[in-house]
Amino acid sequence: MTVIAVTGASGFIGRHFCRELGDGPCRIVPIVRPGTTTMRGATIVDFDGPSQASDALRGAHAVLHLAARAHVLDEDKRPNVAAYRSVNLELTEKVALAATAAGVQRLVYVSSAGVLGRSSPPGGFDDGSDPDPHDAYTRSKLEAEQWLKEYSAGKIELVVVRPPLVYGPDARGNFERILRAAAMGRTLPVGSLRAPRSMVGVRNLSHFLMVCLMHPNAAGPPMLVAEPETTSLAQLAEEIARLAGVRSRSLRVPAGLLATGLRLLGRGADAARLVAPFEIRVGRAQKALGWRPVFNRSSELAWTVRTFLQASR
Repeated sequence: MTVIAVTGASGFIGRHFCRELGDGPCRIVPIVRPGTTTMRGATIVDFDGPSQASDALRGAHAVLHLAARAHVLDEDKRPNVAAYRSVNLELTEKVALAATAAGVQRLVYVSSAGVLGRSSPPGGFDDGSDPDPHDAYTRSKLEAEQWLKEYSAGKIELVVVRPPLVYGPDARGNFERILRAAAMGRTLPVGSLRAPRSMVGVRNLSHFLMVCLMHPNAAGPPMLVAEPETTSLAQLAEEIARLAGVRSRSLRVPAGLLATGLRLLGRGADAARLVAPFEIRVGRAQKALGWRPVFNRSSELAWTVRTFLQASR
């Protein structure tokens, strides 16, 4: 049986990947680091110990590297810049070194479409768009991509995946705020935010990552992945309210005024992410790998809202 090791298995994407694909044809080995959230059945691996780390990965066909530091408020302050690099770059280096020492054939690294910029140009980003990282998080992700590209040549097959916002019932960040407020019938100041945005549901992303782990043509340049439908934050809030069976309460605050208010609150990065368009055109994922979403947007969002409401009772 093909063995897949998953770092960051207790995180948002990791939990869903292990749950969604754990009963498939591959044996999933969840890996967590000491001091992180525990997970039943997971192997605790300290990647600061090269020998222990490589022993834990030995026998795996591929490693799915999900362990990362995601967005937090005030992310560009000096202490957090170091924290992003420590996890997103330096830990990635240690995982890659351990994987090659263990004889792992392939490493799938989940980066971010945000490395391409704060907002997309007309027509959207594609696989060949030039990177334009804009904060500590995206800079650390791009640095890890670049290090992996240089290091992996001739040592290990490298697959780099760049998803946009990943949504699901226990997602964090802006999606969690919108989901919680809209599903509970609270007022949200997003009625004027109509810029198109690409997203991908966590179950669809999980299935794509399995394709990346196994498909013979997956290794190569970074790949974008997203569902074909775009949405706006206003539409998203309205749809969540409808699925939750509550009245949509989207307040029409002009986008410029909302952005100014967020900047005054020290959340300028959130302003750009909320107001600007962020569209993705999926290329190689479809053409070379033949990937199509397993779940359509309507069913994935309905599952998200239903699961959230059940957990909130």
